[in-house]
Amino acid sequence: MEEKFEQVEKILRKTGQEHLLKQYERLTDDKKKQEFLNSILTIDFDAINEIYLNSKKNITNKDFTIEPIKFIDKERIDEKEYIEYEKLGREIIKNGKLAVVTM
Repeated sequence: MEEKFEQVEKILRKTGQEHLLKQYERLTDDKKKQEFLNSILTIDFDAINEIYLNSKKNITNKDFTIEPIKFIDKERIDEKEYIEYEKLGREIIKNGKLAVVTM
Protein backbone atom coordinates (compact mmCIF):
# COMPACT_ATOMS: atom_id res chain seq x y z
CA MET A 1 0.00 0.00 0.00
CA GLU A 2 2.99 2.29 0.57
CA GLU A 3 3.86 2.20 -3.14
CA LYS A 4 0.29 3.11 -4.08
CA PHE A 5 0.31 5.94 -1.54
CA GLU A 6 3.50 7.33 -3.07
CA GLN A 7 1.94 7.11 -6.53
CA VAL A 8 -1.15 8.98 -5.34
CA GLU A 9 0.96 11.53 -3.46
CA LYS A 10 2.98 12.23 -6.62
CA ILE A 11 -0.19 12.72 -8.69
CA LEU A 12 -1.77 15.00 -6.11
CA ARG A 13 1.35 17.14 -5.73
CA LYS A 14 1.71 17.44 -9.52
CA THR A 15 -1.89 18.62 -9.83
CA GLY A 16 -1.91 20.89 -6.78
CA GLN A 17 -4.40 18.68 -4.96
CA GLU A 18 -2.22 17.51 -2.09
CA HIS A 19 -4.80 18.80 0.40
CA LEU A 20 -6.71 15.59 -0.35
CA LEU A 21 -4.03 13.69 1.55
CA LYS A 22 -5.43 15.15 4.77
CA GLN A 23 -8.53 13.03 4.22
CA TYR A 24 -6.35 9.94 3.85
CA GLU A 25 -4.58 10.70 7.12
CA ARG A 26 -7.92 10.88 8.94
CA LEU A 27 -8.81 7.32 7.94
CA THR A 28 -8.03 4.62 10.48
CA ASP A 29 -9.28 1.53 8.64
CA ASP A 30 -6.79 0.05 6.16
CA LYS A 31 -9.62 -1.02 3.86
CA LYS A 32 -10.94 2.55 3.74
CA LYS A 33 -7.43 3.84 3.05
CA GLN A 34 -7.08 1.38 0.17
CA GLU A 35 -10.47 2.44 -1.24
CA PHE A 36 -9.45 6.09 -0.96
CA LEU A 37 -6.20 5.51 -2.86
CA ASN A 38 -7.96 3.48 -5.54
CA SER A 39 -10.57 6.20 -5.88
CA ILE A 40 -7.92 8.90 -6.36
CA LEU A 41 -6.22 6.79 -9.04
CA THR A 42 -9.44 6.72 -11.08
CA ILE A 43 -9.64 10.52 -11.30
CA ASP A 44 -8.41 12.12 -14.52
CA PHE A 45 -6.99 15.32 -13.03
CA ASP A 46 -5.69 16.50 -16.42
CA ALA A 47 -9.21 16.33 -17.88
CA ILE A 48 -10.65 18.14 -14.86
CA ASN A 49 -8.01 20.86 -15.18
CA GLU A 50 -8.74 21.21 -18.89
CA ILE A 51 -12.46 21.55 -18.20
CA TYR A 52 -11.73 24.17 -15.56
CA LEU A 53 -9.47 26.16 -17.89
CA ASN A 54 -12.05 25.95 -20.68
CA SER A 55 -14.72 27.26 -18.30
CA LYS A 56 -12.68 30.43 -17.83
CA LYS A 57 -12.37 31.17 -21.55
CA ASN A 58 -14.37 33.96 -23.07
CA ILE A 59 -17.09 32.68 -25.32
CA THR A 60 -17.43 34.42 -28.64
CA ASN A 61 -20.61 34.36 -30.62
CA LYS A 62 -20.28 32.35 -33.74
CA ASP A 63 -22.72 31.53 -36.44
CA PHE A 64 -23.97 28.13 -35.50
CA THR A 65 -25.51 25.80 -37.98
CA ILE A 66 -28.30 23.59 -36.76
CA GLU A 67 -28.41 20.33 -38.60
CA PRO A 68 -30.78 17.43 -38.03
CA ILE A 69 -29.32 14.04 -37.33
CA LYS A 70 -30.51 10.57 -38.14
CA PHE A 71 -33.13 9.32 -35.67
CA ILE A 72 -31.86 6.56 -33.42
CA ASP A 73 -34.21 4.58 -31.20
CA LYS A 74 -32.35 4.28 -27.91
CA GLU A 75 -34.22 1.10 -27.02
CA ARG A 76 -32.96 -0.66 -30.15
CA ILE A 77 -29.24 -0.10 -29.84
CA ASP A 78 -27.05 -2.71 -28.22
CA GLU A 79 -24.57 -2.08 -25.41
CA LYS A 80 -21.60 -1.79 -27.79
CA GLU A 81 -23.33 0.93 -29.83
CA TYR A 82 -24.37 2.71 -26.64
CA ILE A 83 -20.76 2.77 -25.43
CA GLU A 84 -19.59 4.10 -28.81
CA TYR A 85 -22.17 6.91 -28.73
CA GLU A 86 -21.16 7.74 -25.17
CA LYS A 87 -17.47 7.92 -26.16
CA LEU A 88 -18.35 10.08 -29.16
CA GLY A 89 -20.37 12.42 -26.96
CA ARG A 90 -17.57 12.78 -24.44
CA GLU A 91 -15.07 13.50 -27.22
CA ILE A 92 -17.36 16.14 -28.74
CA ILE A 93 -17.78 17.85 -25.37
CA LYS A 94 -14.03 17.63 -24.71
CA ASN A 95 -13.42 19.44 -28.02
CA GLY A 96 -15.71 22.30 -27.00
CA LYS A 97 -18.54 21.30 -29.30
CA LEU A 98 -22.03 20.43 -28.28
CA ALA A 99 -25.19 18.77 -29.41
CA VAL A 100 -28.75 18.90 -28.21
CA VAL A 101 -30.68 15.68 -27.98
CA THR A 102 -34.33 15.48 -27.04
CA MET A 103 -35.95 12.30 -25.85
